[in-house]
Amino acid sequence: MEQTEELTKEKKQLIFNDEIKRDVAETAKWGTFLAILGYIGVGLILLGSVIMMAVWSAISAMDHSGFLGRSKYLVIIYFIFAIIYFFPVHFLYKFSSKAKDGLRFNDQKQMTASFKNLKSLYQYTGILAIVILALYTVIIVFGVVFSSMAHQW
Repeated sequence: MEQTEELTKEKKQLIFNDEIKRDVAETAKWGTFLAILGYIGVGLILLGSVIMMAVWSAISAMDHSGFLGRSKYLVIIYFIFAIIYFFPVHFLYKFSSKAKDGLRFNDQKQMTASFKNLKSLYQYTGILAIVILALYTVIIVFGVVFSSMAHQW
């Protein structure tokens, strides 16, 4: 009896039927579209930061307030945002392209790699969400503390 149960458990496999394949193929198409838009967005962020850097360096000689010297940090923030935004876009593109190839060539390795990239996309997004929530919490706590201290004076 136990041997029969073990054989049944070993033979269980996840099967991609035609409906699942169609859904994955459609998801991959939309993923490719969104990834291309994301790459364009990353490029525009980088282009905008380079333009800001060039313009601000060109007019910094006329600035006597010191504002433009400090605004270089905004350019650095743009670069950081572009880097942060690049990774989920890249994972999405790799998921989509490998899923298309896996379905087109009926290749198990490509499908496995595809879903590993999807997992990486969700892990990255989840970790980023946790970091952002933690930063919001710290900002709110400091805001409340400093606000209460300011009202005491």
